[in-house]
Amino acid sequence: MINQDKIKVIAFDLGNVLLPFSRWKAVFNIARISKKNPFAIALWFLLFGQWQDFDRGKYTTTEFYEVVKKGLKFKISEEEFSDAFADMFRENTQVINLLPLLKQKFKLILLSDINPVHANFCINRYKFLNIFDKKILSYQVKVKKPAPEMFQILIREAEACPEEIIFIDDKAGNARGAERAGIHGLHFKSEKQLLNFFTQNKLLTSLK
Repeated sequence: MINQDKIKVIAFDLGNVLLPFSRWKAVFNIARISKKNPFAIALWFLLFGQWQDFDRGKYTTTEFYEVVKKGLKFKISEEEFSDAFADMFRENTQVINLLPLLKQKFKLILLSDINPVHANFCINRYKFLNIFDKKILSYQVKVKKPAPEMFQILIREAEACPEEIIFIDDKAGNARGAERAGIHGLHFKSEKQLLNFFTQNKLLTSLK
C-alpha cells in the first residue's frame, strides 16, 4: 500500500494509457497516399530506427520527413506525410475521465516518449491534455524512458521528492525505471486495474 498522504504528483505516460495507438495505422496511412507497400514501410522503420530517433529529438520535423522520403523513395509532400503519420491515436475515455478527479488533489504531469508531429497532433486534437500542469516530452529533453535522466527530469519538474510521485506507464520496463529512481511505478495493464489501484490506495475518494 502507498501512503496516500505523502503523494503529491501523479505522472502519466501518454501512448496506450491515455491515448491507445496503432503504429500500423500510421503505416497504412502513409502507404495509402504514397502508393507504397505497407509492409515495406513497416520493415524500413523497424530496421533503421528513425522513428525512435525522431522521438529522441534527433531530427526536426522537416529533417525526419526528408530522411523518410529518401529511404522510402516517395513523392508526397511534408504536410501530406505529417498528416498521415500523425493520425494513429484514439481516446481511452475511462482513464481520461479520472483526470479531473485526480486534479483536485494532485499535480498532474505528462511524461511521454513522443516526437513533434505526434505531440502537436495530440495537443491540438485532445483538449483534455490541457489539464496537465506540466508536459515532459522526449523530443524536447532529448532522452527517452527508461533512461535515469528522464526520471530525474520528472523529479525536478514535479518539485517533489521521488517518494511523493506516482508514475503510470504501459511498459513494465519504464515503470521499473521509475522505481529505480525512487518513484512509485505502476505498470498499466487495464482501466480496471488502474481504478482498483487508485481506490485501494485511497487516491480517489469520490467517483461518479
